[in-house]
Amino acid sequence: HAKDHLDKGTWAGATLLTKEMLDEKYSFLRLKLHEAEILWAENDFMGATRLAKHIVDKEEANEDGPNKDFLSMAMLRCGQWMAKSRTEGARNVMDRYLKPAVSLSRGLEEDAPVGAAEAH
Repeated sequence: HAKDHLDKGTWAGATLLTKEMLDEKYSFLRLKLHEAEILWAENDFMGATRLAKHIVDKEEANEDGPNKDFLSMAMLRCGQWMAKSRTEGARNVMDRYLKPAVSLSRGLEEDAPVGAAEAH
């Protein structure tokens, strides 16, 4: 199935994994999130959401504290997939994944140095 997606050009915007990404602390969970994205693209919605939930749980339990940027992205992806596939109730998706993702993102914006937003 993955070859079909490549032939259709759906991978044109895929992120190339660099050595720096593989060396960083969160590389394993980032790779797992990419795996979940592939499962979703292959219409394995249950597998994708199950893996995304596992990634969120692992990152929340990180002994060194969660990587807020990554956790926010994973929660948002997980919540979106659960809402689309209706694998969880709407209230649970909002309370457990989407609202915390937004809160984490807002916290990251507040922590950004002055002028950082203007650089983009």
